[in-house]
Amino acid sequence: MLGLDQLAGEELPVIGLFNTLLPAFLLPALILAVLWLGARRWKLALLLTPAIATLVTGYGALFLPRSAPLPAGPQFSVLTFNLHAERVALTPLLDVIRAADADIVALQELSPEAAQVFRTHLGDRYPYQALHLHPINPVMGQGILSKAPVRDSMYWRVEMWHQRAVVTVHGIEVAVYNVHPHIPFVRGPNGLAFDAGRRERDIADILRRAERENKPVILAGDFNMSDRSAHYRLVTARYRDAFRETGWGFGFTFPDFSSPTAAPRGLPRMTLPVPLLTRIDYVFYSDHFQAVETRVWPSAGGSDHRPVLARLALAQ
Repeated sequence: MLGLDQLAGEELPVIGLFNTLLPAFLLPALILAVLWLGARRWKLALLLTPAIATLVTGYGALFLPRSAPLPAGPQFSVLTFNLHAERVALTPLLDVIRAADADIVALQELSPEAAQVFRTHLGDRYPYQALHLHPINPVMGQGILSKAPVRDSMYWRVEMWHQRAVVTVHGIEVAVYNVHPHIPFVRGPNGLAFDAGRRERDIADILRRAERENKPVILAGDFNMSDRSAHYRLVTARYRDAFRETGWGFGFTFPDFSSPTAAPRGLPRMTLPVPLLTRIDYVFYSDHFQAVETRVWPSAGGSDHRPVLARLALAQ
């Protein structure tokens, strides 16, 4: 499977699914290897070497002590937060946003009810708000909260809806893309099947727009892709991943069903013992910036995604 990833890419659905959940697939191999080594089952442990090598080479550096270079210019912070289209239990979401206290907040799955609460209760902290609501489906809502001036906010659809706005950060105009590419799954006669075609169209459009910018660029949002996917490599060929640069650990952001309000749609609202399995929420940035610190927020506030907070500095 690991070799097919390089040969065939994600055109084979099983490879796409494997890439999406790679750490979740490989972590049991590490646990089994330790157990088998302890039991002196050398041959069985040896069979797991390729899986462990992939885990270590792909993620080992994220567990080592690292020090970011001293920031060259003024700093600011960006929070990306998928709100799970919440309409009722909004106070915990407010608490997360207040506690993170980012300068720019990119919101996905923004419901009309959440937008009204944010206008009312966050207006003093975030006087500049560009909130775009879908008239039917709150999953399509996108919004930006900012402490700095915001102008030229756009809201458009390819497969999903996306947002672009210009935020003036320390006197510099920055193009902020708040995006939400389509999930790489489709419903078929046999249930869900992996198909990244709709996500590919979303990401291709976002990159085309961003590459035409004559301003520094930030891409933030729920990308619905893991850091093993072909689409991740497309994005990072041009932009840096703040968590990869300055984060620690796997950085899993999804799914967080620790709150009763974060049950998957269509299922009863209950606490589900589902662990975080993948990292699909990101802050990417152009070479105009450098990452200073990035962390996955410890609380989801009732959402099924944990937010990502990145502190960036303007490069020299």
